[in-house]
Amino acid sequence: MAEELIGYYSDLRQPIIPIRSVGAELPDSDSIPFLVDTGVNADLIVPLGLAKRLNWQISSAVTDVEMADGSESSAFYAYPYIRWHGRLKQCTALVLSPRVQNSQKSKQSSRQAFEGFLGMGLLQGTVIELASSVVRITKGAA
Repeated sequence: MAEELIGYYSDLRQPIIPIRSVGAELPDSDSIPFLVDTGVNADLIVPLGLAKRLNWQISSAVTDVEMADGSESSAFYAYPYIRWHGRLKQCTALVLSPRVQNSQKSKQSSRQAFEGFLGMGLLQGTVIELASSVVRITKGAA
């Protein structure tokens, strides 16, 4: 049987998948809500404040990124471990600088229900089901 991740829709009907960062000082019941975003090539994109809160080691290496609005900026790398389909997985996260975060916040709703973006780096090879009341990501199904 294929392993699946179960999520939900935000009040704004955005598909959300909770992901647990391993090593983070969070209660077992706490997971980080990520927006399922097939327009993101990376595994994860997170703001600097979240990466620091989760005690991720942030690399000094910088990469250029193009945001959804077409603007260009820079991001740092982090390589956190997460729980992905029941297993421990190291992923690559792009960590946005505060300057990028502030410009994006002005464009987002105050009712934002997610803290980062879950991209195609992790979603490749999965089936994303956006049913009427549930968001489901199944690994290895076709």
